Amino acid sequence: LVGAMALAPRHAEILRLLGSALAMQGRHGEAAANLREAIALQPDDALAHNSLGNALGRLGDKAGAATAFARACTLAPDLAPLWYNHAKALCEDLRNEEALPVLERATQLAPDNLRAQFLHAHALRVTGRFAESAARYRRILAQHAAAEAWLGLANLKNQRFDANDVAAMERIARADLGVDDRNSILFALARGYEDLARYDDAFHTYLAANASVRRHRPWDAARFSARVDAILAAFTPLPVGGLALRNRIVI
Repeated sequence: LVGAMALAPRHAEILRLLGSALAMQGRHGEAAANLREAIALQPDDALAHNSLGNALGRLGDKAGAATAFARACTLAPDLAPLWYNHAKALCEDLRNEEALPVLERATQLAPDNLRAQFLHAHALRVTGRFAESAARYRRILAQHAAAEAWLGLANLKNQRFDANDVAAMERIARADLGVDDRNSILFALARGYEDLARYDDAFHTYLAANASVRRHRPWDAARFSARVDAILAAFTPLPVGGLALRNRIVI
């Protein structure tokens, strides 16, 4: 690519490929600069906008990433990965409501994309559409014995598991699972035992789940306490007018 750049320094396709290569090396700032130059030369290149969105996301510019992905979707409306990338960027920017129609399109174009299905169910949950979220998780489970889907259902507090659900989760828990799936199914299964009033089973399953998490994700209690103390210190004494706001929700 460097040799090609020497021969054609203002070639949009070469700049796009160079930007993508730089991004793969973790040089996201340089990648974004090259991709912007490529877009200036060829503004209707959906893949360049998509690559720019990826680079901006890595740089922490979530809003910029969402804008780039939106443009990519406009230019190539039938490419499912672009819609998933756009929805993911919106969710990461906490714009879950905006993400819902984008996720509808992503899952229509690629119904077998489990990541899009999970993201859709999550976005429905965090926007308060609990019944739709549950239906989406159930739709996933009808095709895949996915531990993550069971955990998603467990996080919907207005949903209750029945004996058939618990039996299905127990079957998954007996399988050879990766760490994340193991943790997910144990927490979901514990919630299922609670719903069936099997409190002893629930307690021991929660113990096993928490022990697994601690084994693979060590928690430093002293460090956490120090962080809490630092946050409290930053607001002590309360700012002017702070007393009037005490015990009230502030956004």
